[in-house]
Amino acid sequence: MPSEFSRECQPEAPFRRWLEKHFTEKERAWVMRDVLRQGALLRYLSNRAGKVETITTLKGHTEVIKCLATFPDGRVLSGSFDKTLKVWDLARESGQECIATLTGHSSWVLCAATLPSGQVISGSCDKTLKVWDLTREPGQECIATLMGHCDWVLCVAILPGGQVISGSADSTLKIWGIRVSGYKCITTLTGHVRRINYVSILPDERVISGSDDGTLKVWDRTLRPGQECVVTLAGHTDWVRCVVILPGGQVLSGSNDMTLKIWDLARAPGCECVATLSDHGSSIKWIGILPSGRVISNSHDKTLKLWDITRAAGDMCVVTLKEHSNDVEFVASLSDGRVISGSDDKPLKILDLTRASGDMCVATQEGHPGRIGRVASTFEGWVISGSYDKTLKVWNLYGSIDVDEGLIEKAVKH
Repeated sequence: MPSEFSRECQPEAPFRRWLEKHFTEKERAWVMRDVLRQGALLRYLSNRAGKVETITTLKGHTEVIKCLATFPDGRVLSGSFDKTLKVWDLARESGQECIATLTGHSSWVLCAATLPSGQVISGSCDKTLKVWDLTREPGQECIATLMGHCDWVLCVAILPGGQVISGSADSTLKIWGIRVSGYKCITTLTGHVRRINYVSILPDERVISGSDDGTLKVWDRTLRPGQECVVTLAGHTDWVRCVVILPGGQVLSGSNDMTLKIWDLARAPGCECVATLSDHGSSIKWIGILPSGRVISNSHDKTLKLWDITRAAGDMCVVTLKEHSNDVEFVASLSDGRVISGSDDKPLKILDLTRASGDMCVATQEGHPGRIGRVASTFEGWVISGSYDKTLKVWNLYGSIDVDEGLIEKAVKH
């Protein structure tokens, strides 16, 4: 029998323990052999429950929670307008989950990421980034403060080789050595003329950024200073809010101009835009890629849209979801192929995009008294929501499942 589930669909630990409890070795082996069976069973079980179980509420922040990140071991990192970051161990007893409070920033924490070494890097309105070593004594975790930006640090991404890159409201990106180079700025990338909202790493290790100047830029870090910008993608008429890298290496961007654009970087300069998706009625807030390869986006028009980018231009929008009554703030993709969305209207919604249009919302969960600003899923499978009510909530998608005879076969047929 296989020792683990297929890499394409790693099951949440709560579900895996439940499966081992209720099913025979033969039944488990039958599920494990096929990733489609795994995904079908995960969706079916949770959909049938029709609700989400609240595990715990994490209290400690005193202002809005702005950013979330997860560690490979299941711990959670949160950053807040209260100028702190907190590390949470969800395996601990209720009320004892906060294992570290990282203090040192003098203004709001806007972005954070976990490094391969297990360290943490954060960016703030105080114009600095800080590197934190969680193995140190409380109060001594900050091992470096990276200074050089002259405005808010809005985004950060991890580069290969012990480096990070940050984007700022000062319109620049900076590459920092955080190991070999002794925590210092290696180079500054200039070219954008307004603040940088997003930065990510392309499969070929080049960097792509999106800005309030309406452009995306591709940077080659191996070129001489001043020549790093190799492509400027112009076409949006307002801020570029979000960017994702598509499975085939193309780039998808979302903008305040109410459109998404697909870019093919292999095309000649000026011809990179291969499709413009203009079905939303307001600015685009977030876009993500689902395990199926389809794309989901949310907008200030209060909708989510599902896109099949393999279709012809003009026919890519598969369905429009109008589940929320206010702006959808954030969406997270789950390992079973579903998505969870959080909104200004406060409830969390679980959406199964394999179901018929009009029947995709399989659970609505009240919980936060304030609007939800961030949603993430951990490697252990819990869903974490961060709210303007200054708390995080941890949710279990499988806690309400009952078992009956022939359930596995029913799930796959379903």
